[in-house]
Amino acid sequence: MHAQINQGGPNFISSHAQIETDGSSSPGPISMEEEALLLQFSAGSMQGLVQRLQLPRKVAMTALVLLRRFYLSKSVLEAEPSKFVLTSIYVACKAEESYFSAEDFCRTLERDPAVVLQNELTLLQGLSFDLVVHNPLWALRGHLMLFDEWRHDDASGAPPQLRSLSSSAMRGAAEAAQAALLSTAATDAVLLVPPGALALAALRIGFDQSGVDTADFVQHVAARSSVPVETLDGSVDAVQQLYELSVQRITKDQVEPIDRKIKVYKKRRQKRPTA
Repeated sequence: MHAQINQGGPNFISSHAQIETDGSSSPGPISMEEEALLLQFSAGSMQGLVQRLQLPRKVAMTALVLLRRFYLSKSVLEAEPSKFVLTSIYVACKAEESYFSAEDFCRTLERDPAVVLQNELTLLQGLSFDLVVHNPLWALRGHLMLFDEWRHDDASGAPPQLRSLSSSAMRGAAEAAQAALLSTAATDAVLLVPPGALALAALRIGFDQSGVDTADFVQHVAARSSVPVETLDGSVDAVQQLYELSVQRITKDQVEPIDRKIKVYKKRRQKRPTA
């Protein structure tokens, strides 16, 4: 179960909408939309860091899920995303048994290992010490195996173009599906959609990009799971919309004004007179 939302996140922002400083008031430091933009930028940067570390995709996926869960109960005003991106990767390495020391971890990224270690307990507390992640990559692997069996089954009714799909075309489509899944995991989709539906959406996105029509396969999955095809299609469509948002590149220039607002807020809060 995901961490419960407490007084962090949006509640923290709204509760600090005005800060008295030298007798004057100022509006809330950032909006919830700005926080969402900053988190999406941070999640996107995480994938680049994972690639630099040459870590497996399962670590990247777990790290993205942990980061998203953490910010259900925390605000960027309390916990700086750039620091917790690193810590999420470090903890995900442990959870996925790809562990190496904080010193080696940070040496490659030219970061301070003390920052990662100092934030580890805060991250774990924010997650209620729940590191269980039902990784959608495994669900995608299952869908890919099922797809291959289904298209070769004479009784399945799979279209001829799917039956004649080459092995290299299948590998390319599968690779595109995995990339789509990681991009989608940088959004709220990992908190809103079950892993199986998330993986099926990624399969459809990746295969569509490779020119492979999966509409009949989605119907096949719905029939096997006793889920109405309209319901499954709705979930897949919703994930695809989030995916399209995730591939819109957010630049550092877009988030720098948000960072500045947060720094001003923290400076004012430090000066705030105590009762």
